[in-house]
Amino acid sequence: MLAYYVQWHMKDKLAPMLFAEEDLAAAKAARASVVAPAEPSPEAQSKARTKKTSDGARATSFQSLLRHLAQLGKCKLVEKNKPEETIRLVLQTLSPKQKKAFRLLGVSHH
Repeated sequence: MLAYYVQWHMKDKLAPMLFAEEDLAAAKAARASVVAPAEPSPEAQSKARTKKTSDGARATSFQSLLRHLAQLGKCKLVEKNKPEETIRLVLQTLSPKQKKAFRLLGVSHH
């Protein structure tokens, strides 16, 4: 249950990058009835049609974005003769997509 809750919040925060509705309140207000099928907003329709976000970047699915974020890694380098003295962490450079995702989530990559 906790994983679903975390995923729900991540999708909400990352909506500007995803094929997702960004303004749920506006979409809800545009519905004719609470029992009527939900229709995507013009912005969401544009995202689906052009495959681009409002800032011109390529839109992606949540799973694809997670795969991209999974490419970020940390490496430990240990010298055999003195392992207690030479442990260093090496972080790879973030891609623009990774930087934006971390910014939207409000977390640091360190």
